[in-house]
Amino acid sequence: MRRARYGGAPMARRSPFEVQLSDVERAVLEERASSRTPCHSRVIRARIVLLAGGGTQNVDIAQRVGVCVDVASRWRKRFCLEGLAGLEDRPRSGRPRIFGSEVVAGINALACEPPENRGVPLSRWSSMELASHAVTEGLVEAISSS
Repeated sequence: MRRARYGGAPMARRSPFEVQLSDVERAVLEERASSRTPCHSRVIRARIVLLAGGGTQNVDIAQRVGVCVDVASRWRKRFCLEGLAGLEDRPRSGRPRIFGSEVVAGINALACEPPENRGVPLSRWSSMELASHAVTEGLVEAISSS
């Protein structure tokens, strides 16, 4: 970042990506920014793009939203290049999930229940017994005890 001549505060560099919002995009972003149900990251992204659409610089956006300048710059750029679709999460690397959320919730519910409620003569679940019972109840076809 360049410094102002004769010392002083750093000068903010203008972004090469100017955000131009259509009425539909603005309405969608305002709904996301004010919503309390989606994940926090979607709200932050919407606020960043709305501020950028109003001509605010990345340094000021970052300060107002509570993120670093690189984050504000990234979402401004992705919106300019990809539109609203650019604000969605991209697939991440790593091993894909083996079990869906329904299976995970079922096994968690099973683990939180005393075994005697399921007719198992135990005082508490071991991981091996829990895995075995999850298969017996049809939650999964196969699962390791780990």
